[in-house]
Amino acid sequence: MLSKKFHRQLLCLPILLFHLNFVSSQSIEPLKNNINYGDYAVGFSLIEKHDNSRVYQLNQISQSNKRPLQIGVWYPAKNLNGNQLSLADYIKITSRSESLVEESKKEQKVIAEFKNAAHVDNSRSEKVLSSSFMSRKNSDAAEGKFPLIIYAPASSAPFHENFLLFEYLASKGYVVMSSKSRGVRSPTTNARWSGVEAQVRDMEFIMAEASKMKNVDVNNISVIGRSWGSIAALVFSIRNKEVTRSITSLDGTLSYNAIELLKDSPYTDGSFVYRPIFLAVGKKRSENATPIDRKNYYEDIVYADAHTVEYDEMRHTAFSSYFLIYHYLLNKGIDAKTSDDLITGYINAIEHIEEFISFYCGKSDKINIDSSESYGYTSKEASKILPPNYEDFGYALQVNGVDAAISVYEQAFKSDPDYANKELFGASYINTIAYKYLSSGETNDAIKLIEMAIRAYPNNANLYDSYGEFLLKNGNKEQGRKAYEKSLKLNPKNDNARKILDEMKK
Repeated sequence: MLSKKFHRQLLCLPILLFHLNFVSSQSIEPLKNNINYGDYAVGFSLIEKHDNSRVYQLNQISQSNKRPLQIGVWYPAKNLNGNQLSLADYIKITSRSESLVEESKKEQKVIAEFKNAAHVDNSRSEKVLSSSFMSRKNSDAAEGKFPLIIYAPASSAPFHENFLLFEYLASKGYVVMSSKSRGVRSPTTNARWSGVEAQVRDMEFIMAEASKMKNVDVNNISVIGRSWGSIAALVFSIRNKEVTRSITSLDGTLSYNAIELLKDSPYTDGSFVYRPIFLAVGKKRSENATPIDRKNYYEDIVYADAHTVEYDEMRHTAFSSYFLIYHYLLNKGIDAKTSDDLITGYINAIEHIEEFISFYCGKSDKINIDSSESYGYTSKEASKILPPNYEDFGYALQVNGVDAAISVYEQAFKSDPDYANKELFGASYINTIAYKYLSSGETNDAIKLIEMAIRAYPNNANLYDSYGEFLLKNGNKEQGRKAYEKSLKLNPKNDNARKILDEMKK
């Protein structure tokens, strides 16, 4: 590790305890210099690949219909070698996000578009673009394995939209990976569930790439999503709950119209939040903005801890370092107080995020967040233990055998009997599997499975019919007779049960 003396000069007092005293308003220096970086230097590398498993629009430059992916990687470095990246460097990289081909004309074009935006103060933009940050390109990685953070940008946002957060987390001992938010077949996000699925699959592609890296612990993943990306982060955590440790939503869509957006989805309410979640919410919103309705969604969270920080002065886009700089610090019409408040809010937010993630990934034993004059903090603990699902049951049965599957059922039943008896398996599924055990001579296991199924479906006549057959083949005539009698009672039209019982009487 490097000593903090190798990093930028920091203020002496903790940032959370005071309002930052900035030298000049609407300047990038207070934002850079007041971040309390960790002990690691920060390296940056870029992965540019095509996802061959999906068809994208035909690219007229490369004549390829493969899905292009630019993945930025920020990681703990062991020294300060490599060139420091500037904001201009990040922007230039995005110029080839479709073709993955470097072209100087395109780089010049995106820089010119940045500087010539109507709201940007051009007299200051050149200095900001050339200003360097913590990341050093292809710097030597620090020794060891580090927890992974996968970031889901807002709708159509670039991979570097929160580069200051990424650098901060990397300096604290995390590997952070992010790719552009794009649609199913276009560079812009489509605000439908197909768009969510596209972004989630991009995150899973990132996870696969991370598994090839020696310095990444892919069994310890945290996800962060901003705005629209918070939906993708949540769905990723549900689909990959075995490796996901926590979810962070930066002023996310989840906080504003979750009920409406999710009502027709597979994840209709907060009961599908399986991992601890942190909501960073901006309180200051315009009159025509979507109202915060997170309580209507998050009041249903029962299987995970839920933390919320509401920042009094924060705006939606200010939760992204790139857009904080672009929309506010370079904005001609933003006053000094607003600029100072947003910088303070952003720095508070990234420290809170690191506190939350560090606790749930096992790097710290406490979350040190307390309410202050500029933000309010609330939290609640999970009220229920997450029971296993049908995938857990099926895996246990197919890989580890009958006893393991029954153990999964018992675990779920102890937590929630109704859930266990409805969600883990169907009666016909167990009946079919039981006959496979019977045909291979494993009659006792077949009986165990049917007994478990009968416990979940006590009024299923066909299960009792199978149970009677298995018991008779195992030499237990009296219990077999009773099983057939039960089957016939539940279904008087069961001619097979009636025939077997008549034969037993003779």
